[in-house]
Amino acid sequence: MTVLKNNLFMLGYVWKYKKSMIFLKLFIASLGAAYTFIDIYFIKWIFDALGSKESIMFLFAIIGVAGLIHIFIGFTNSIYNNLLQPKMSLSVSEKINDEMIDKAQSIDLACYENSEFFDKYTRALSETNQRVNGVLNTFSGIISAILNITVIVSLIATIDIIFIVFGLLASLVVFTQGLIFNKISFKENQEKTPFNRQQGYVRRVIYQTEYAKEVKLYQPITLLLKDLFRKGKNGLIDITERYGKKKTVLTCMFAILQLAFENILPWIFIAIRTFAGIITIGSAAAIFNATNQLPYALNSLFNVIPQMHQHSLYIDNLKEILNYQSQIESDQSQKDVPKHFDKISFKDVSFSYFGSEKKVLKNVSFDFSNNQKIALVGTNGSGKTTLIKLLTRLYDPIEGEVTVDGQDIKQFDVHEYRKMFGLCFQDYRIYAMTITENILMRKAADERDIEKVEIALKQVGLYEKIRSLPNYLDTMLTREFDNSGIFLSGGETQKLVLARALASDAQILVLDEPSSALDPIAEYEINKIILETVKDKTVILISHRLSTTVDADMIYYMKDGVISEQGNHSELMLLNGEYANMFNVQAEKYKG
Repeated sequence: MTVLKNNLFMLGYVWKYKKSMIFLKLFIASLGAAYTFIDIYFIKWIFDALGSKESIMFLFAIIGVAGLIHIFIGFTNSIYNNLLQPKMSLSVSEKINDEMIDKAQSIDLACYENSEFFDKYTRALSETNQRVNGVLNTFSGIISAILNITVIVSLIATIDIIFIVFGLLASLVVFTQGLIFNKISFKENQEKTPFNRQQGYVRRVIYQTEYAKEVKLYQPITLLLKDLFRKGKNGLIDITERYGKKKTVLTCMFAILQLAFENILPWIFIAIRTFAGIITIGSAAAIFNATNQLPYALNSLFNVIPQMHQHSLYIDNLKEILNYQSQIESDQSQKDVPKHFDKISFKDVSFSYFGSEKKVLKNVSFDFSNNQKIALVGTNGSGKTTLIKLLTRLYDPIEGEVTVDGQDIKQFDVHEYRKMFGLCFQDYRIYAMTITENILMRKAADERDIEKVEIALKQVGLYEKIRSLPNYLDTMLTREFDNSGIFLSGGETQKLVLARALASDAQILVLDEPSSALDPIAEYEINKIILETVKDKTVILISHRLSTTVDADMIYYMKDGVISEQGNHSELMLLNGEYANMFNVQAEKYKG
């Protein structure tokens, strides 16, 4: 029952997005049955006509009608297979892909760190479109097989019912083989998934632009990539050999049984019946043709069950993903997000990542006010970026709470809450889209959007560069899909990502290492621009370069997941602690 429900679930996608595809498929299936009818009865009519010495015109009429029907069926199938079906499949695939993109938005970030869930997610994404067409073909195959069997059996039954038994036995052999092989193949594919992911990762690295420079400059990395790919290959070979031996033995055994029931025994009985005069030569020819087609017709019907079973196993993955209820992304509380906040507080917040017992944050407590300029500093791994992930609800604390004006942020709709933030992470990404789309992260709705983009570009010092381009704001970034696209330098790319944050309507700008790719002078100018142009916004700045934190209203120095020092620059320098030591060490680099 689960198998049927899963297949009907997938068929529902086609019904939802392209009902005409189902009706056309059923029409094509009925034409297949008509083809079988003509193919079998044509032989019987011809031989019977020859035996009864019908006129030559009668024979020509039979041949002509059969030929016209064949041409019509072939022409109709060609139109459907080469024109209609591909177009409709693309339309359904687009709708399903839209759903999967929307679903990706609702999967918690922590799920990407769970390898078991990620494997299922990968399989669901890669199999969805294939399974839609597969399920549709399976259901139309049921109709086609039933019609074909009806035509074939009606002929065989009028001559000798024993041949139906042979067909059933041959089909049973093939059905059993298919059921066993589908289970084996599914298990084999599951075991291959992590090794295929290894090889897929290597393939991505060697063709993606962001890795190209490092791969060229650090040539030994190619040895590591080859080794990783080789490990994937060795894992796949081991699995292939284990399952290949098992499938080879089973194939030989089933082939012998199928040959006996499908060919040898029917041929013997046809010869005996014909020589005994029990059936005519015309009937013998027809039943020989029908007997050979019956196992295939029955097999196509019986094979529906293992096909549906195979579809169902993959659809289970898809349903698990689609039915996944996130702890964060699906949270839609009714409380309105404040248009202006007074204070955001962290209260005894602790956090550890999935699968790790080590706490990245330990009982962190601090707060900041509206329009305040905050700096988070400290060594790598001290928890600065993790703290921002909790602030923006990419994760939830395992202990403590984050509040906005005293209200736990879990009480707000997560997507509305995140609109409070304009973010620039250190591991930012540029998309193969236009400059405008990369800054707004959407299409421009009107001239005001264009003005926002232009102002942001001027703020970060990229406006003159972009204005000089032939396509201006419509210039594509990267040449992945457009040879006229451009590549920005590391510093220019970082400025563009800064413009992305500045162009948002967010109350709070979060800048995680926003100037790491800039030289010290450009860094100083950018930070000065940020602080001067966003006086009406709260700014949270994460940086290793402490020269950028001098003008901050409050600085929090983090170490080993706790805030060990806090105050403004002057106060922390007077404290002469770890912040002061780090600042002085960095300042020495620019002397003399």
